[in-house]
Amino acid sequence: MFKKLRWHIILIELGAFLFITVLIVAAINIGFTTQINRNAHQLLSMLEKYGGIIPKVVDSSSENGEDNTQIKIISDNDSATDDEKIQHFDSDFSDLGFGLRFSDETRYTTRYFWVLLDDNNIIIDEDLSHIAAQSVYDVQNYVHAAVKSSSLESHSGKYYYLKVPEEDKTRIYFVDCYSMIESRNSLTRTSIFIASIAMIIATAFVWITSKQVIAPLQKNLELQKRFITDASHELKTPLAAIQVNADVLELTMGENPTIDKIKRQVNNMSGLVEEMLTLSRMDSEAERKEEFSEIDFSSLVEEKVSDFMTRAESQDKKLILNIKPGIKVIGNAKGLERLVSVLCDNAVKYCSSGGEIDVCLDSTLSYAKLEVANTSEKLSQDDMKHLFDRFYRTDSSRSKETGGYGIGLSIAKTVVDQHRGKISAANREDKVCFTVKLPIKRQIKKYEKSN
Repeated sequence: MFKKLRWHIILIELGAFLFITVLIVAAINIGFTTQINRNAHQLLSMLEKYGGIIPKVVDSSSENGEDNTQIKIISDNDSATDDEKIQHFDSDFSDLGFGLRFSDETRYTTRYFWVLLDDNNIIIDEDLSHIAAQSVYDVQNYVHAAVKSSSLESHSGKYYYLKVPEEDKTRIYFVDCYSMIESRNSLTRTSIFIASIAMIIATAFVWITSKQVIAPLQKNLELQKRFITDASHELKTPLAAIQVNADVLELTMGENPTIDKIKRQVNNMSGLVEEMLTLSRMDSEAERKEEFSEIDFSSLVEEKVSDFMTRAESQDKKLILNIKPGIKVIGNAKGLERLVSVLCDNAVKYCSSGGEIDVCLDSTLSYAKLEVANTSEKLSQDDMKHLFDRFYRTDSSRSKETGGYGIGLSIAKTVVDQHRGKISAANREDKVCFTVKLPIKRQIKKYEKSN
């Protein structure tokens, strides 16, 4: 149990750490991608506004809180005067995203080009003067990808583009974002590497500290087990003395209702003590490590169920068997016998008068499936959650009539857990059904390996 609890703690803590790490890494990379898109959009918008060139900043001043930054349009074929070349700079273009600002260096560090296409998507004009490493073939590929795309603004490889319709023509502006894309990819690789190292360190840390976390719980449970065992043994002596004295009184005074009540309560207490001792022994590590052996589970179930035939018939209850022969598992014979006995005893005890008890055993390639169902009123969802809790009984008034200590199903669950199986309960029409699944393939391999 503590091994499983330790793994749960490790998985929960590492899961939380991984979730937060993934969020941080994703936020950083999404932020960087957003910056690339913002940068490309601003530059493309600038190219569209200023005729396919990135302008030169010649003056920057502020009067009365207003932005009066001016730019100079640079063009080899520009015949305008110097005054006509001076225009007011649109401040909306100055923010390139995440603190980056447009400056005079931007036009030297940015690689870009544009092409003009006719209505047949044939290049009729172009400006490739601001790129050097791209061939005409590369440019044609970028243009072809942009033409095929239905988006007016998107990217193809390392170039972002903006398509601007002009009457029966289309002008496409391209901006090189290679350096930013590579920076983002490098950041992604670096962040993943750092996150992986952090995950390894966190795993080692959690592995070490998890043992210290469960140590107090383990100690408390061991003390509780010891108390139950010691108390059970201590109770045996006075119960035996009471039983003997009650027998002596009965021999002396004859049959007496009071003596009968004393003997009945002693028997109940003795049964409870035995159940508590059984549960305590099953929880101990010594019994958990007991060597398993190959068992004919079909024969075991058939033999144990037959013990309840007479009891069921005496209570006007019909017990129906449907057992597939030859099903074998690797397990503890005593534990599996107790499992079948607990489920059958529970079914007979709580089956409605005149009802049916179905015991079915089948198998698949991976597990043996045992079902024990009895006619009964449907159990509530709250009862379903607590059926396998120790000392839990669904109906105190019924428990007084049928007996039981609320430990049987806890013992059944402990046996199933020791065999790495699963046990569950469900309402099925007019019956309550308990289902046990015991793995076959894994346990047989484990058995063969140990031999």
